[in-house]
Amino acid sequence: MKKTETLLAITAVCVVQSLFSLAWAATTGRVLVANRTSGTISIIDEKTDTLLKSVSVAGKFARPPEPMYVNYSAKQNRILVNDRANNQIIAMNADTYEIQNTVPIGKGAFHMWTDGIGKQTWSVNDVDKTFTVINPGTLKVLKTVKIPADLLAKGGKPHDILLDKAGKWAIATIVGVGDATENDFVVQYSTKTFKEIARMGVGKDPHVGILNNGGKLFVPTQNASKVYVLDPNKKLKKLKELNVPGAHGAAWTPNNAFFYTSNLPGVTLSGGKNKNMLWAINAKTMKIVGSTPFPKVKGLEVAHNLTVNAAGTKLYLTHSGHESGSTIGDVTVYSISSKKPIPKYTNKRIAVGLNPFGISYIPPQ
Repeated sequence: MKKTETLLAITAVCVVQSLFSLAWAATTGRVLVANRTSGTISIIDEKTDTLLKSVSVAGKFARPPEPMYVNYSAKQNRILVNDRANNQIIAMNADTYEIQNTVPIGKGAFHMWTDGIGKQTWSVNDVDKTFTVINPGTLKVLKTVKIPADLLAKGGKPHDILLDKAGKWAIATIVGVGDATENDFVVQYSTKTFKEIARMGVGKDPHVGILNNGGKLFVPTQNASKVYVLDPNKKLKKLKELNVPGAHGAAWTPNNAFFYTSNLPGVTLSGGKNKNMLWAINAKTMKIVGSTPFPKVKGLEVAHNLTVNAAGTKLYLTHSGHESGSTIGDVTVYSISSKKPIPKYTNKRIAVGLNPFGISYIPPQ
């Protein structure tokens, strides 16, 4: 009798724990961080801004993994991590964080993006100078896409990539084209034909971010210290050019009202160091709203990649790189709103894995 009661008690506890987990998953979002050097992804609870856990992405691979960027595909409730060391994309269950499978890609994994409808994921291969396109559901390779031959001949290589939420286009940056006086490029591809449909020359070292409604494409260019605003519906027609020092990385509010970029090298427009770290741009007027200074805290000197939560009330920022002997990296948290769009540091500094690189968001389920 006692044995039966014990088993029933254990079962009851397990059921309660499972229900608690489901309730948690349904009420709060999660922030995902790819820790390039430690070979892990970190999961942050949006409600409390605390680390839930860091999960190893190691498997029976030839080399220790080097996770670069991490995406979430809602349709499959799946996390995708591209691994530079093993030339693969790692697929994980978004609830258990268990590895489900891997998909081979080209050499030199860098940026990666999954569309909003769960049909395509594009991963940059900057060594092979191609993109690998996979289906995030079947985990099959759909296509290997080469960069334009004329840009390849000038030394170009792919760097950043995104897909619009509706999955109509893939938009990539091609960097290292020609000498320092020549443009780098933004190239727009059809996701049906995988062929180039438009391109635009921009400043050196560009990244890309597109509003959820597909209306405007923002292009921060780090070495040119500019943010270009292009129209993806009109062959990448240039709408605006803004001066933003060291502009790198891209995030935007879900309501398409504001665009954010970081100042990765910490430079000013005239050279030297800059106290301004995050920049807010009004997406409608295409004017700079303001900027946020670097926190006066050791270890937060490098502002890298950023993401915004589903409510448009928080911005999360990875501080990449690490000092010798370091064992952890940092993600910092900023409050934003439609009335106060300039990011305000919340004094929340979350310890994650070493060299946090890509960052993304899982909305409440």
